[in-house]
Amino acid sequence: VVDGTQWVRETLQLARVKLSGAASSSTFTARPDITKEMLAERLSSVISIVDRQNQYIVRLEEQLKSDVIINQGTIIGLQQDLIAAKNEQLTEFTKTVVASVEDAVKTELKT
Repeated sequence: VVDGTQWVRETLQLARVKLSGAASSSTFTARPDITKEMLAERLSSVISIVDRQNQYIVRLEEQLKSDVIINQGTIIGLQQDLIAAKNEQLTEFTKTVVASVEDAVKTELKT
């Protein structure tokens, strides 16, 4: 099994070019030592490489979607905890204000 990097390196060597941008269809067809069988073998192997890469990309996309859903669930849970804490603070603040006002009113009534 050949990986993509190795395939590119070998194909560039076959074409006798150093950069992939320098390789065109005429690079291969102009050379009589490169046969149809050689080109068919290169094509066959790159199909396999591209297929494996596509499958890998699909798996990564699925994993990323799953991770996003999990992270969103965590964020929602944390937001719920924050809202609950803020509600508790508001309740305590309201009780304190009410008690303070009651005390102030009682003090004013006594005087």
